[in-house]
Amino acid sequence: DQEERKRSQQWVEGRTCREWHGGFLCVDGTPFNLFQKPGWHGEGFFDKNSNYSLTAQVVILPHNLRIVDYVIGVPGSLHDSNVFGQTRVAQNPDDFFGVNQWLWADSAYVSQV
Repeated sequence: DQEERKRSQQWVEGRTCREWHGGFLCVDGTPFNLFQKPGWHGEGFFDKNSNYSLTAQVVILPHNLRIVDYVIGVPGSLHDSNVFGQTRVAQNPDDFFGVNQWLWADSAYVSQV
């Protein structure tokens, strides 16, 4: 909601600078290693760290770590930016962002203007 967004922006501004307060959501992905190679399409689960894994992608509010959106169970071979494309935030950005608002992400994610 709008009040939660405002609190998140104030938190970001208080810890960084005024110009960065438009970034009020954060995203990152993490692998969960599997015990062994899956029997069905196992090669698709082989990740960049030479493990068989599933990926979880989480979008949060940085001021309270509340989860806003997530994707779980994606094969580990998929890149973070591809997995992010499956989130509601990526598929419906107008539902989440207004003018001059954005998502904090590392360099693994594609920038869009």
